Amino acid sequence: MLYYIFRKEFTDSIIKIQSRSMIDRDDLVDKIANDPNIIPLKGVIGPSPLRELIGFHATTSLPRDLMHDFIEGICPVIIISLLKQASALRIITYIRIQERMENFQYGKFDSSNQPPPLLVKHLQKDHMVATAAQKLCFFKLFPIISNDVVDLLPSFIVYKVLREILDLLLLYPFRKKWLHVLGELCETFYETMLSHFPDKITPKAHFIREYKYMINDFGPAVR
Repeated sequence: MLYYIFRKEFTDSIIKIQSRSMIDRDDLVDKIANDPNIIPLKGVIGPSPLRELIGFHATTSLPRDLMHDFIEGICPVIIISLLKQASALRIITYIRIQERMENFQYGKFDSSNQPPPLLVKHLQKDHMVATAAQKLCFFKLFPIISNDVVDLLPSFIVYKVLREILDLLLLYPFRKKWLHVLGELCETFYETMLSHFPDKITPKAHFIREYKYMINDFGPAVR
């Protein structure tokens, strides 16, 4: 009973998290100026080198980074979370996951970005050793490599929504009329994360909710 009470309180607190405002960041910069020993403070290490530019502010003038937020950020987190859940449900073992990646035959267009196999120690440490291109390759091929596993995972919906978001963001040109769909997908992804992996909601998971507004302000996530 205590677990469910804690989980609800934890989930409710995450839902209430707001994006950092200009005032919030300026306050953190002021605190660092008064006490340099507290660096970094909530991810801030000091004033932006671009602060002298007219109209510039670090919280509103810099677009998000698709590669770091998605390909090297939330995508590997979801893949590892799904595989660990599969192991916990006794669907597949860590050793079998490693063997499957070692034996998978990559096609002509994917072989140059073939990811190294996920070793047992990587899964235990929630860490994927690969380049951004290799992580993207693995993310896209995950349902094929694990075709007999994914349908048994109650949390596979998280991957499917994230895949739709990523496929949309990688399109160029990006049509402005797609922003509403993107916003709905991002909110749906956040809700599925709260349902299945609330302890994996990192800052980058929060950033995803802002991509609709970022693209509206700065243009497509890829150029």
